Amino acid sequence: MNLNEATKIHADILAFIESYRLKDAFDSLKSWAASLQNWIAAEKISELETNYKYMIHYLVEGNKDPEQQKIYQRLVRDIYLLADDLLEQWQTRNSSSVFFERVRMANVRQPLSIEEYQDIIIRQ
Repeated sequence: MNLNEATKIHADILAFIESYRLKDAFDSLKSWAASLQNWIAAEKISELETNYKYMIHYLVEGNKDPEQQKIYQRLVRDIYLLADDLLEQWQTRNSSSVFFERVRMANVRQPLSIEEYQDIIIRQ
């Protein structure tokens, strides 16, 4: 996958959200998270999808939930955040831009000395 493909997936997910096609957004997010091997995101997507299914179930049964709009807005917000997080994760791993090159360099740590490990253990 290259940057254009990753950006297209992200844009598609945003378009799905804006056109109220959350099922399609969930499907794209799940596929993308699996391809990135981001199991934490996959679990969060599954949790959000379950909440969405419950919300639809209550709506179909005719149950009025005064918090429905807030729940829906929170759900949409979380989908946006996940899409942004997955794009950022992909860029951090693969982008050749100067910004993400520096992010990768900042993530490289110097090995800790025995004294530094001892200090960490003592503080805990």
